[in-house]
Amino acid sequence: MDQARVSVAVRADASTTLGSGHVMRCLTLAAVLRARGAEVVFFCAEQPGDRCTYIERQSFRVVRLPAFTDAAADLRHMQAALADEAVFDWLVVDHYRLDAAWERGMRHSAAHILVIDDLADRSHDCDLLLDSSPAADSAQRYAGLLPPACRTLFGPRYALLRPEFAAGRTRRERRGALRRVLVTFGGSDPANLTVRALEAMESCGDLAVDVVVGSGNPHIAQIEAHCARLPQACLHRDADNMAQLMAEADLVVGAGGSTLLECCCVGVPALTVCGADNQHRNCDALAAAGAHFYLGEAEVVQVADIAVALAFLRRVPELRAHVAEQASGLCDGRGALRVVRAMLPEQGVRIRPAVAADCDVVWAWRNAPEVRRHSGDAAPIPLEDHRLWFAAALQDVSRVLLIGEDGNGAPVGVLRYDLEGDSATVSVYLVPGREGLGLGAALLVAGEAWLRQRHAQVKRLLARVRPTNTTSVALFSAMGYSAHHTDYIRKLQ
Repeated sequence: MDQARVSVAVRADASTTLGSGHVMRCLTLAAVLRARGAEVVFFCAEQPGDRCTYIERQSFRVVRLPAFTDAAADLRHMQAALADEAVFDWLVVDHYRLDAAWERGMRHSAAHILVIDDLADRSHDCDLLLDSSPAADSAQRYAGLLPPACRTLFGPRYALLRPEFAAGRTRRERRGALRRVLVTFGGSDPANLTVRALEAMESCGDLAVDVVVGSGNPHIAQIEAHCARLPQACLHRDADNMAQLMAEADLVVGAGGSTLLECCCVGVPALTVCGADNQHRNCDALAAAGAHFYLGEAEVVQVADIAVALAFLRRVPELRAHVAEQASGLCDGRGALRVVRAMLPEQGVRIRPAVAADCDVVWAWRNAPEVRRHSGDAAPIPLEDHRLWFAAALQDVSRVLLIGEDGNGAPVGVLRYDLEGDSATVSVYLVPGREGLGLGAALLVAGEAWLRQRHAQVKRLLARVRPTNTTSVALFSAMGYSAHHTDYIRKLQ
């Protein structure tokens, strides 16, 4: 591997029985790591519902392992798969059946290990542990299970939610009628809770219903039949617009895993059934916080229970609005950025205003082929035209032109903010030769800090990105910007 780049291995599985939550949250982390310049490789067991092809469609390399049987066999398979790999900077382990013995066996292959867990039912040999569940006693739960020097990241502020959920946070009025419901019980829904919810809604014929299922759901034919009986039902397979569907819903009926934290982030009330043992603490803690309507465990919740709850919630819009408000305050969707900052040292990018002496070198950067390729006009810029533009930019009080430098004082890139009221349009490019090291993300982070200190009125950032500029699309998405055609928008907290 290229030693100039941080290398990360991810060990996570999906299946028709496991669901896809482990893989999906690791993909969220991987996207932010990639935006910081890291090279990420997934190691996944090949089994029904494994999501390997889906991971590859996100442009990550996948090394397929034999189907999981036990931790000892998996360790042997993993060590064999790594025989030709260089030592990774980080190994991310998100797997309920792997523990300290497996992790110790991987120490020779990774400089650091991050474990993602929420069960606290086994020991770990890791440098960093992430548990984003909202339980207040997380530190006590892991007492004696972690090495003394292990750092910990606890609570929903570290939840690994895709950037569109942070971008989709909304304060829209939710005191009106309950007209649209989103039903989502995870990628595979082994308890078939989706069908129970749809049966409960057959007595609510005027409700618009969005139903989200994964391609690995074994009950898809039954779900399709129930959707056909609901006049306003729409079935979505492997939906890639969950944040939008949540934002449009007046209520989400779903399970108590990561979907529940996504609802909190977006600010939509949820009617929840605990669909797996690892969801108990999540459900209990968020119910205690008044952040969702909790019906109980899948084994005891019947169709009639869901129907009664729906009928009640239709009559109490103020209660729905209150719960949505409580939920929104618990999770802001920026967890992946916080986790990456804990994993990787900051790049040390410093920001300074451009000065007249920067004029000609900035002209050279602007004319580099890799920069011109993604600009509005790919033609080279004449030097005299640039000098006139640069002088005007330095005098324009509504335009901020900034230079980013690394810890050695070497330039890494240019930021421009065009100010208009409480908004700023951002433009960013790296100095030729500084690509692929995560400096774009570091430059944006440093720029936002500079902007907050000197232009506190700015609450909204806008970036215009060509769809063909896949690097910038990935960068702004990972930094919490939401896509609106060719515009990417981010609201500052």
